[in-house]
Amino acid sequence: MYLGGKNKVALQIDPIETLNFTTDSTLLIASELQERGYKLFCYSPQDLLLDCGKLYAIGDYIELDCGGETFTKYGWQKLLLEDFQIILIRQNPPFNQQYLTTTYILETLQKPLIINNPRAIRNVSEKLSIMNFQRLIPNTIVTENIGEIISFSHEHKTVIVKSLYNYGGEGVFKLEYVDENFQVTIKQLLKTYGYLMVQEYLPEIVSSGDKRVMLMDGEIIGAISRIPPSEEFRANMVLGGKGYPTTLTKTEKDICNAVGGFLKEENIFLAGIDLISEKLIEINVTSPTGLVVMNKLYNRTLEKIIVDKIENKLKR
Repeated sequence: MYLGGKNKVALQIDPIETLNFTTDSTLLIASELQERGYKLFCYSPQDLLLDCGKLYAIGDYIELDCGGETFTKYGWQKLLLEDFQIILIRQNPPFNQQYLTTTYILETLQKPLIINNPRAIRNVSEKLSIMNFQRLIPNTIVTENIGEIISFSHEHKTVIVKSLYNYGGEGVFKLEYVDENFQVTIKQLLKTYGYLMVQEYLPEIVSSGDKRVMLMDGEIIGAISRIPPSEEFRANMVLGGKGYPTTLTKTEKDICNAVGGFLKEENIFLAGIDLISEKLIEINVTSPTGLVVMNKLYNRTLEKIIVDKIENKLKR
């Protein structure tokens, strides 16, 4: 049985077999921790066990070979999470009952440094949190009332309708008010998702794309433009969006500083925010990605900067 070493990191992630070595930010950070001598232990959220006040995770120690894009598992074990130095919460949404429950369970721990903080993940909704910045976002409503959605859409003609708790462009739709099926579509989306976010459509997304900005402890550490593929309005790379170097305008930097201050106060260590046409669109706190592309485009090693900061937090 593989026992690991003194310095241990637990990764709460989706099955490692589903992660892509060439694009995944989680594996990039984990590989840097491994390089510094930390042993990596992976588990899925459904494999947490809270037993008489003790929190266990059932999972595998792993060893990454990022050059060969492979990993080795060392067999399942049930381990006390309080014995780890660091826990990285890096599972993807949907932010459902299971995800919510894990934040409550992990909050019972006192010792490990947990990134991002489970209470903060719970409090900073990736879609809804932009509503704290009314002057920085497109015209936006959040409602389950079909009449309000129809009225808003009549005013703006073309709208983006979003489910609140998915990711990667899933549950995001571009709708035209003049479409004869508009009301039928809205009714179906309300039936499927409940509360919806409805925003005015920003046509600049097609030509200029969006910008993904990575923030660490509230500070900008990198930014890229993402251009959607042909005949697509979503720039998410999982949907075929391409990353390009970019610079931030003064307005965009001001948005980042405002959001960064909010995230630091909320105890969010690593986040990704999305901007379109100098407007704040989303704040990603569950499993923000983009580090690999930023490294390639700018010849940087952002994972070293992030792990340096993590280790400084451990010392404190």
